Amino acid sequence: MSGSAWILVGFVAIAGHVAFWLDFFRRFAASNVPCYAVRWVERLVWAACLTIPLLIVLETPWLPPDEGSSRQPVMPWGLWYLWLAGLYGVWRAMRWGFERLVFPRPITDPQWQRVVRLEPAGRWAGTVTARCWLALPANEVCQIELNEKHLSIPRLPSGLDGLVILHLSDLHMHPQWKRDYFEHVARLAAEKPVDVVVVTGDIVETADCLAWVQVWLCLKPQYGFYFVLGNHDLRAGPPEMIRQKLTSLGWTSVGGRRLRVRWRDEWVVLTGNESPWIRLPPECDGPVVHDGLSVALLHTPDQFAWARRLGFDLVLAGHTHGGQVRVPGWGPLVVPCHTGTRYAAGVYYEQGSVLHVSRGLSSLHLLRWGCRPEVTRLVLHQHKL
Repeated sequence: MSGSAWILVGFVAIAGHVAFWLDFFRRFAASNVPCYAVRWVERLVWAACLTIPLLIVLETPWLPPDEGSSRQPVMPWGLWYLWLAGLYGVWRAMRWGFERLVFPRPITDPQWQRVVRLEPAGRWAGTVTARCWLALPANEVCQIELNEKHLSIPRLPSGLDGLVILHLSDLHMHPQWKRDYFEHVARLAAEKPVDVVVVTGDIVETADCLAWVQVWLCLKPQYGFYFVLGNHDLRAGPPEMIRQKLTSLGWTSVGGRRLRVRWRDEWVVLTGNESPWIRLPPECDGPVVHDGLSVALLHTPDQFAWARRLGFDLVLAGHTHGGQVRVPGWGPLVVPCHTGTRYAAGVYYEQGSVLHVSRGLSSLHLLRWGCRPEVTRLVLHQHKL
């Protein structure tokens, strides 16, 4: 092959190489595996992405022999890997294009938006390592997006028209932040009144930060706080201990349960699905009976098919962080879900159900490009034909 052909093959192979290892990590992290295993596999994936191309470059016997040389060309593992990676890259690109054509794209533009830049970013860091990450150029970790999205709910009772739900997710309260950071964001979120606050998992990372949760009490929603736990909450201790601490603050756990509450004199069915990490989905006797609004709180949008099948009106999820790094014109590179980037972030209308996936507020990885953290007010409206 010509030199330009080899360059093209090499480019496709490198893209396929990276895509394969990211897909491997995505599927592993989306499964019911311990957090420590996810950390080790993440390191393995980074090592594989960086070292395998280097080893292939150093492996030279597959190159054609010099003119006049008696050495015969051989087919080492490196060349085989390049061809297989190239085939995977072609298949992955075709699948990406197919998903863009078939699956509906999310609605990502809010009706109202305010971006608060917490500068200097280093003042919020609780560790030296965090301060170094926050100092990276164009890092958006401390650019908090306060936005408002208006959702059209097909079966919304008239009494709930205009109801405001504050959707928080992936707080990841960890000593790498100062407590002041979460207090400041909570005060920003409390500037406008809300009816309900829901938190869709990954609330705390360590038991020491459980006391920090009370900073969110300044929100004072009229109909209370509701939450499910996520996979990172398991790092802080047994889930029932965390659940007990949060309920002692007046929060209501809906993980693995089905509740029936009254908001604005209308019945609302609330269900929480913490699968696959903590609890099995709550037992449901067939589809939801629609005598009011039905809401499902998920940690991962992988469970959206479950909620959609049962006919929930509104489904709220997190876990994805929006991908954290988004390439213009392409979107997120990797999302830790079995559904890939299909439900990375935004609003989705599918088969009578409305899904909102939050980009979350924080992460253990203090790096965001093209994917600001968000705190979102969801305003519900009756469906307009």
